[in-house]
Amino acid sequence: MGETWRDVTHAWDALVAETSGAWPYHTATWGGLVADVFGGEFRVLRHPRRAWYLPILLGGSLAPNGFACGHIGYGGVLAQQTSHVPLSEQICAAAEIETHLGMPCVRLVTTPSTPDAAATGASRHTLLVDLAGTAQARWAGYAGSVRTAIRKCWREGLLTRPLGPSDVAAAVRLIQATQLRVGASYQVPELLIDRLARDTSGFSALVGCFERDRLQSVGVFLRAFGRVAYLFNGWDPECGRMNANYLMLHDAVDGCAERGDYVMDLGFSHAPGLRAFKERWNGRPATVTVVERPGVQPRIKTRGA
Repeated sequence: MGETWRDVTHAWDALVAETSGAWPYHTATWGGLVADVFGGEFRVLRHPRRAWYLPILLGGSLAPNGFACGHIGYGGVLAQQTSHVPLSEQICAAAEIETHLGMPCVRLVTTPSTPDAAATGASRHTLLVDLAGTAQARWAGYAGSVRTAIRKCWREGLLTRPLGPSDVAAAVRLIQATQLRVGASYQVPELLIDRLARDTSGFSALVGCFERDRLQSVGVFLRAFGRVAYLFNGWDPECGRMNANYLMLHDAVDGCAERGDYVMDLGFSHAPGLRAFKERWNGRPATVTVVERPGVQPRIKTRGA
């Protein structure tokens, strides 16, 4: 009795590497960046008896008057001995932390699991692309329409390259315009993309596809523990006939594989066209479950806004 969750934020870089199911969204790098941009505080709490950890965002515009375990991206309980903690136990853990902190959990988002593992909450379907094989095997696994689109990009002379700080303004314009077209719930702030573009640790990868000097497509990826999260995408609809998104994603997949990553999460898309695009890359289906507290909505804004 009297045991309580313990704050281990200061040691999280070492601890997270020992867990079985961590993704880039669980890192202190990402948690700290989101807190810097949207407000709040990134913290990690350890279960009093088990080797369980719950990374949270405390306060800020993404978790007003409470905390979120999964804000931009997913969260959930991480464990040293297993890559999957049952959803019911994750909800119980979040409830214990509510009591410990004296504030509500406004959102709990699990890591990707097999589709039948999601028991309650809103299920969001994603696709995991295996990167561990050869480039030839990945190419053969793509749908024929993907290979055709990539070949067309090559014939048209489109090229990809990493994006840096000087490309941020153009990249953000494409991403924000795309978010408006597909009905995204918020607009990505330029500060977030700028911080990722300035990363030199290898945590982030920004890939752009160009026709001469014109940016046609951009992808933003996060990398950690051999896993890659496809975070943001933007494309110019006026250049859609050239299928720049296909070449961008193909080169991003190959680039991450060459750097030793073994799986990429293509992410959830509510727009049918985007889901159809992602289904063509030979990914394994997985489910992310979102449990939100009724009546509590994030007021998404950046610091200083």
